[in-house]
Amino acid sequence: MLVLRGATRVMSTADCIYAEVNERPLYAGATLLPEFDSFLASHGFDRVATALTVHGWGDALYVRKESVMSAASAERTPLKPGYDVARALRRRVGSRVRAVVSGAVDRRFDAVEAELGQMTHRMAIIEQMLVRGEQEIEALRQQVEECLDFLRIQHTVVREVLEEVKPLLGPRNPEQ
Repeated sequence: MLVLRGATRVMSTADCIYAEVNERPLYAGATLLPEFDSFLASHGFDRVATALTVHGWGDALYVRKESVMSAASAERTPLKPGYDVARALRRRVGSRVRAVVSGAVDRRFDAVEAELGQMTHRMAIIEQMLVRGEQEIEALRQQVEECLDFLRIQHTVVREVLEEVKPLLGPRNPEQ
């Protein structure tokens, strides 16, 4: 919406606008579909095709009223504002419009789905690495405990040997 508000001069020369739209506020400051419709209607555009995901976002095609009216009147189709204009456009270019809109949404959805699949795969690898890391840490902890036990035993043995050897050495000379 910010782009469109800043491009009113360019919009005055455009016959159609293809935009991403939201039915629900998916992020802070998101412009919702009714506000898009209202803004573009005030600049002479009608929404003629919409493709939304189940998550409430998607794409919409807006066409300048005058260009649709003139195309429809060339076919001698009487038009009333609103849905009749959209029906006339659909008759004229309907399958192409729907293919463009759904193609763009499907590609985006497929890309998001592929990225989620890759992220899930990476998460599984990271979880495996964490499990292996925890196992290695536990093995190291056990080795450290075994080393400490060995050192405690050695310390005890050395003390006992010293206690047995002390009487054999006799009185100690402070200079030695």
